[in-house]
Order: sequence, then structure tokens, then C-alpha cells
Amino acid sequence: MNKKLILFLTSLSLAVTPIGAFASEYSGPDASIEALGERANLQAATGEYRTWKQYDSRWANQLLGSSPDTMSESGCLVTAIATLMVHSGCADENGVDPGKLCTYLSNNGGFTSNGELYWGKVNGAVDGFKLANWSVALSGSRYDKVAQIKSYLDNGYYLVASVGYGAHWVAINSVDDSGNVNIFDPAYSYTKLFGNYSDAGVTRIAVFSGNGGGSGIIDVPSSNNPVMENYNATGKVNVGASYLNVRNGVGTDKGYLTDSSGNRITLQNNESVTITGKGNDSSGNLWYRVAINGLTGYVFGAYIDITGGSINTPSEYPEKTAKVNASYVNVRSGAGTNYSVVTVASQNQEITVIGEENDSAGAKWYKIKINNTTGFMHSDYVTMEQENTDPPTTYPEKAAKVNASSVNVRNGAGTNNGVVATLALNTSITVIGEDKDGSGATWYKIKFDGGEGFMHSDYVTISDDNNNPGGSTGGTTTEPRTGTVNGDYVNVRTGAGTNHSRVTSLNSGAAVTIVGEEKDGSGSTWYKINYAGGSGYMISDYVTINGGSTGGNNPGGSTGGYEKKSGTVNANSVNVRSAAGTGNSIVGNLSSGTAVTIVGEGKDSSGATWYKIEYNGGSGYMHSDYITVGGGNTGGGNTGSSGAGNYPMEGIEGKEGVINAALVNIRVGAGSDQEVMTTLKSGVSVLIEGAERDASGIIWYKVAFAGTSGYMMAEFVSIQ
Repeated sequence: MNKKLILFLTSLSLAVTPIGAFASEYSGPDASIEALGERANLQAATGEYRTWKQYDSRWANQLLGSSPDTMSESGCLVTAIATLMVHSGCADENGVDPGKLCTYLSNNGGFTSNGELYWGKVNGAVDGFKLANWSVALSGSRYDKVAQIKSYLDNGYYLVASVGYGAHWVAINSVDDSGNVNIFDPAYSYTKLFGNYSDAGVTRIAVFSGNGGGSGIIDVPSSNNPVMENYNATGKVNVGASYLNVRNGVGTDKGYLTDSSGNRITLQNNESVTITGKGNDSSGNLWYRVAINGLTGYVFGAYIDITGGSINTPSEYPEKTAKVNASYVNVRSGAGTNYSVVTVASQNQEITVIGEENDSAGAKWYKIKINNTTGFMHSDYVTMEQENTDPPTTYPEKAAKVNASSVNVRNGAGTNNGVVATLALNTSITVIGEDKDGSGATWYKIKFDGGEGFMHSDYVTISDDNNNPGGSTGGTTTEPRTGTVNGDYVNVRTGAGTNHSRVTSLNSGAAVTIVGEEKDGSGSTWYKINYAGGSGYMISDYVTINGGSTGGNNPGGSTGGYEKKSGTVNANSVNVRSAAGTGNSIVGNLSSGTAVTIVGEGKDSSGATWYKIEYNGGSGYMHSDYITVGGGNTGGGNTGSSGAGNYPMEGIEGKEGVINAALVNIRVGAGSDQEVMTTLKSGVSVLIEGAERDASGIIWYKVAFAGTSGYMMAEFVSIQ
């Protein structure tokens, strides 16, 4: 699955006109390409490329250039293009695969720092395979789009298509006699373009030509590239009247470094350079690694005069035992993703750290020993083993609860450690220790039903039944005053100070009642507040005190004279929140047809109206769109039928569905009390496997997607 909405850039100005809305208006480029039937013998014999996936363990953890995005997360486009390189007959699986193409693009400036593709960099990867047009808009109905695609295929071109409104890319195989567009999908097992993705979400194609002879090979740097010594210095080019070439690797057999437009980068005589490393080629000649405008290149050392002192890593580095904290982590021949992979490490595999080095972007890499091999691994994927990491035996155990949905439990203090479990909102846990991560943030060591691990303190609420952290020591009780939160997502904590755990957060405009004051260790004032759904502490900077104390103990009320109204919830599983706005914590939810009493109104930061309602012995807020004022006397009220009986439960197995809401929770079972396993965006296609009702009578569909299945409310999927 593609985890981000990829923006694709190009630096090309190609004289290629996109085809019109209908096939009869075709005005694309004329291709000098052999007929597909005559070129079938060039295609790969094994056909393995037809099942390539971006999450294949052979390349899943490769980074897209210098970005933090991996092939598994965002490599759909790279995988689709590699598939076409083989499908076109320009290469076979021995010469090309998604991992090799990713390495080639990374080494040749093919990605932006955000992992976005520079389309023109595809040219040159494989002989005969070239970009013809990076953005051809598809328009009209499904049948119009099929006609547009078929026109390009009939003219000998190879296509990738953007689906899900730009969220994913697939490679196009063919158009059959029934008008089906057959695809190779890098993430899912889908085989039909319009059978599996919504028509409207198929928005554009990119066009390639393929005239290769079947022997194309991506020139990935070999594993015998020398490991560069960390060497930080400044230098000046000394080549007389000429210029100095900058290459992609150590040696004159390596390609030239180019910019995002494909222009060769050179250094002029007397030009200053920043040196980040040094090493020797196979003939023993000195080469320097240099940083140029955010790129990394290599220059022949004889033409560089050192002008500034070097700062080398200490020769004596204390060896440290460590473990790999992620699956399938690449070990490279040097510090940087532009170096070749020498081996791949597994999660929890033991390694020995023998040195450190920074890459051209300043990121830290560890020099390691692993299974008699020496190489480099990014520090994010290494957890050092430390002495006395266990919490003191005298640490008092504390009862607590998880205060957010789907919170990860890790095997160490820090997000760089592996995930051992995921806990749901309000799960009971026991805090048995504390630790700090590299940034100084506090993590709790916890026990839960099924094991132990570490959880960030922001997502843990310590029970008031313990020793009452952050109590009234040094604080004063004041006469209740009403106030309003004046910032977005302001944390409410268990005590006065940022060292106390977070209870929830409130949005701008949320009403609070101030019942006390207290100073933290720095002397800052914190208000002890009551809000709809609970109490806690908020720093005074983010609370504006109202003119009087008329609010009393009725936090969130709009005015003392608000006339109560009856109303009815008009949608399924509507959240009740602690204040007006979706940024506030959820205190419960109500089903369609539930009668409510409206006792006030409030506005969120966007100006939308929320009703304050009586709820569960207290009060809460619900968006006004989901309440029909006047209860059941409106005539058109949909009391209880919405979600419970308006969606089919029979004859739906095997049908395609399309997500019709912005972001929909997929749960492990039928019911809003079930754990959320993931979310799907609008336009994503799913396969409906069945239907069932939850305890409230609401209909849920069991759906299949991306090799797994889960449950979602029927109202958020449109059956095709």
C-alpha cells in the first residue's frame, strides 16, 4: 500500500501532445516501435516480473534517494516502471528489478529529498526504454478512458496509470476484447484497472517507449566499491584552465553526476569544495567524496588542494554491542544510501558497532561488524545495548490506562525500537519503570495483558488512585472562574508541568472552569481546570479568563439563559466530544435515533456549530449536523433506520465497493468498540465478503483489501 500522496515532478520539456478525450482525436507522438507480436520473444521467460510487489523483502526497505520513504511505503511507481522495462522486452529479470531501479535512481539524482520522482532520470537506466510523456490527463467516462489507453497501447507504447486520485500507481498490461484494462498492481492482487479502482480516481497516465534488445541491465554500483574514510575538510580545484568531472562513485569507470535536469555537474578551476570523505580506487589512486548542492559526488584527489583542516573520527572507537531494531535493514559499503548493499540484517540480529560516520546530509551511520562482514547501517535502525537499562527495583508500580487509539508498545524507549504490540484506547496497564529516549522524552516501561514493553508517556494516564502526581502541593484553590482555550491542540496534563503525562488536548474555543492554580518548577503558572469530560492542568498562557464567574461548575455552557431543546441523533455512531471541535477527546458515541437534550452551543475554530448535550450524567459536544432539533416531531426524522436497515446484507459477496468518505476506520470486528487495524482513504476499492449487525443493529461489511480483511460501517462504502 502506498503510505503517502506522492507528488511527481519533472524537469523535462517534451514536445509530446496528450491525446484528446476520445480515441478518434489521437494526436500523440508517432512511435518507431516494432509490433508487440514480433517482439514477444524478447520478453522475460520466467514471467516473475508480473508479480513484483513494492513490499518484496528483497527491496522493501530500500530508501527512495535521501528521503525517509521506503520502497515498501512509497515504491509503487518505481515497481510499476521496472515491470514495464521487462514487459516491453528491453530487459529480463536478471538485468532489472525494482530494487535495482531504485538504486539506480538514488545514485543518479532520481528522487527529491521527499522521495518524489524526477521522471527524466528514468531515461538511461535501460537501453531503449525512454520516457515519452510524464503526464497525460484521462478524461470522460470509463469507456472514454479505456479508449485513450488503448490508443497508446495500439501505437506501441507502455503505460503506468495513476489511481486513487494520485495515491497509487499501477502498470498497464493490455486492453482485452471486452474492454477490460488489465494491470500489474505493485501493492495489491488486483488485475483490472476499472474493476478494482474507482473510475473517477483514474486520472492520468505516463507514457514510455521501448525499443530495447532484451539484454538491458541496470548498472548498479558493485559491492567492491571502497569504503570511504570519514574525512571532513575544505579544498580548492586545481586543474589549470580545464574543469574537473564529478562522478557517481570512486573511479573513472563510474558515471557522471548530474543535476535534476540531467545536466552534468563539473567543478571549475579554483572552485571551493566541501570534502566529506576519502578513499582509493582499485589502482590505489586517491579520491575525495564531496558535497555539492545537496548531492554527493566523487573527484580525483590529484586535482584537489586541501585548504582547511580535516576533522577525522577518532581512530580508537570503543566497540559496542547492539541489535538491529527493524526487519530487512540494508548494510552498505559506505555511509549513505548511494552505496551498494553488501548484506541485509534481520530484526533483533546482534551486531558490533566499531565506528561512526555522517553521510552528506549529516545523518549518522554506524560502522558495524555482522556475520564476519563489515559495513555501514543507518543509526535509526540500531539499538545500543546498555548496562543497567532495567528500572530500579524500588520503582513503585502504578495503575494506568492508554489514553489514545492504537498506541504502539516498543521493545525500548524510543520510536527507533521495534513494535511488540499495539494497545487500544482505555486498555488497562501497569507502569513499572521510566526511561528517556535520545531526545529526552519520557517513556514508561509497562506491563500489559500479553507482555511488557515501553510506551511514550504522552499516551499514558496514571490513575488518580496512585500517589496523585501533580497534586495540590504548592497550589491554591480559587473561586471557580470560567475561561476559554485560546490555542489549538493545547495539552491537559495530570499535574502542573510538562513532565506530567498528557490526559487529552483541547481546541481553541473550548470552555473550561478554573478551580485552582499552581506553579511548575520554572515558576510558570498552571490552571487546574474542569472541562466537559474530565479535569486536569493547563498552562495559563493558553487560557483566557472570561469576565465573570457565572459559569460556576457548568464548563462549556454557552450562556446561563440557554433554553433547553430536545433533539434526535440522525446518523450512526456519532462521536460525543469533550468540547466543540474534532481536536477534542472523544467521551462516547451515540447511535442514530437516540434522543438528546441540548443545553448549549459552541463554535469550533472553523466556525462550525456544536451542540452541548446532556450525556452520561454529565455533558458533551456533538456537531450540529448530526442532531435533528425537535426530536421525533419533524416528520422526516430518520429515527433508527439509518445504518440499521438501509444497506443490503444479501447478494453482496464478491462485489466491488469504493470508500465514499475521506478517511474510514477498518476494525478487527463488527462494532465501533472493536480495535482499529488501519484506515482507508476515499476512492480506494475493496472486495465485499459479507455483512453483519453489531449489538446496536448497525450494519457492518467485511471487506478485503491489500491481502487482508476487516470490518467497516456499511454507510461508508458504495457498492459498484
